[in-house]
Amino acid sequence: MPKAEIAAAGYDLSINTYKKVVHEAKTHRPPKEIIAELKSLEHEIADGLDELERML
Repeated sequence: MPKAEIAAAGYDLSINTYKKVVHEAKTHRPPKEIIAELKSLEHEIADGLDELERML
């Protein structure tokens, strides 16, 4: 790294000053799909708890 570049940055030697950060676009599932999956899992858990309760 050239001294002039470091001086121009005010002698800031933190990596974020010189390293280019590339952000990737992320795709997320639709919220309704996630909620449906959570409800399904909750139902499965409730069924498992009922089965355990019957064993007692």
